[in-house]
Amino acid sequence: MNSHYPCGKANYLHDFGYKYCLLYNEDDFYLNSGRETQFFLDDVSLCLREKLEEIEPPKNDWGACQSYKKSAIDTHSECYVSSGYCELSKVEQKRIVKMATSELWQPIVLSEGLQLKWHCKKEK
Repeated sequence: MNSHYPCGKANYLHDFGYKYCLLYNEDDFYLNSGRETQFFLDDVSLCLREKLEEIEPPKNDWGACQSYKKSAIDTHSECYVSSGYCELSKVEQKRIVKMATSELWQPIVLSEGLQLKWHCKKEK
């Protein structure tokens, strides 16, 4: 799949999507999660992959790659909400967020995180 998305250092699939898909599904994290969290991880992974397939693959230029990355990350809060993130315990939510803290410096990631937090507050 990566050969179809030639974005070098701006490669969302390799540097973000694949990286976190592996991290969240590692035995240490996945198997030490509660049943609801495991269901959430399965559902959100499927949702994110399906949303990714709907996005037009980028050409090999920086602007298109950045646009693709933004479009892909923009799907996260929607997938997280529809997959039941807001219903997870606060402890489980924090475990999930903690895995991605190294990405929170990116404005688009932070924005999605804030949208997710807003959705969860709104649902309560």
